[in-house]
Amino acid sequence: MTKVANNFRLNIGLGTQVQLLVVVIATGCLLGCTASRNSKSAVSADAIASNEQTEEAAAEQSEEEEFLSALKEPDDPDLYIIRPSDKIRIKVFDEEELDGEHVVDSAGNVLLELIETVKIGGLTLKAAKEHVLSRYEAEYLFDPKITLSIVEKAKRRFVILGQVRNPGYYEVPRSIKLDIFQAIAMAGGYTRIAGKVTIKRTTSRGETSMKFKLSRLKKKPKSEVPLVAEDDTVIVGESWF
Repeated sequence: MTKVANNFRLNIGLGTQVQLLVVVIATGCLLGCTASRNSKSAVSADAIASNEQTEEAAAEQSEEEEFLSALKEPDDPDLYIIRPSDKIRIKVFDEEELDGEHVVDSAGNVLLELIETVKIGGLTLKAAKEHVLSRYEAEYLFDPKITLSIVEKAKRRFVILGQVRNPGYYEVPRSIKLDIFQAIAMAGGYTRIAGKVTIKRTTSRGETSMKFKLSRLKKKPKSEVPLVAEDDTVIVGESWF
């Protein structure tokens, strides 16, 4: 009886140990699977965040390149697009009284002798010449010969200093709205330690200053990013710590 009892107790002990071992193994597997899932989730979240940052940076670079490309003057002068505040010169062969210089108004119009108001804003120099020629030919002159040229291009000048790659003076056509990030792009982009920007502007009330954090400006809609005005001084400073 004693031997049977001992064997019974031994079997119970072994059974309990086996059950405990199974529980430990199962718990370990469960924890391992959970940790693996958490690890995969973390990696997945990091990958998504990294992809979003890459796409955002690529979109910003594409916008900057498109903007800078639009500012480049064409190699062929006839392809220059006439803008408000540009000054043009027109000469009509054998009709000196029709010669003159004219400033394009805000609506893109000029006031010419005989034909009066002519809209040339937004046209290339070549297209504007053909348009003016057709107006004179249709209304007053037989087979007119004219030349049309740009005397002075309308520009808005500003200076950008500090943590940019190419500080200095820059000019853009007056008709183009230029925001802070576009101005920085014209100056070659900001340096690694750039973090804030100050705009100094002279108004009828004197000089005023506006300060911004670049990181906050990046999160704003494009319509809320401050614009650079005539004769502004833009200073890109180091990060605030």
